[in-house]
Amino acid sequence: MIKIKDFAAQTNFSIRMLRYLEDIDLLIPLRDTNNYRIYSESQVTIAKGIKKLKNLGIQLKEIEELKSDDPEVHLSIITKALKREQDIAEIKSETIPELKSILDGIKQNKMTIYQYLDETKEQKKFRKTLGGGLKSSAHEQSSNDAFSFADFNGNGALDIFVAGRDNSGKGIISLLFN
Repeated sequence: MIKIKDFAAQTNFSIRMLRYLEDIDLLIPLRDTNNYRIYSESQVTIAKGIKKLKNLGIQLKEIEELKSDDPEVHLSIITKALKREQDIAEIKSETIPELKSILDGIKQNKMTIYQYLDETKEQKKFRKTLGGGLKSSAHEQSSNDAFSFADFNGNGALDIFVAGRDNSGKGIISLLFN
């Protein structure tokens, strides 16, 4: 039997998280004569499985539902987790290029972020898709757009392109230019 401190070290869960997993009936330890939590070797495997599922973006309440033997439940949960992870990736696809562009601008011009943002706020940015559509970054974006924009290095050169989806869900590549 494994005490909670040692179990936490083996599974990379904090003691607080292990207590929470017990509270939500996801990983319930036994109690010794002093009422200390003790875990079995088989619970190490269960805890590592929970950690893997969490790292894949599956929420604890969904992990609880995965105790079901119904493949449809599993399919539904994995589909929801994939959608959440795709949404997160889409958000990151917008912020990472912009942060890189800001960093480059600050380095090149030796200025603060506030100066850089003040200087670039007047620049109008456009997005052109391979289908020929041209949209200003000021236009409202459809839910199918990747809507990733980046600044340019000041000499009119293209800094970045991003992938997105059209209205049918097909992948497209968007080019950004000044």
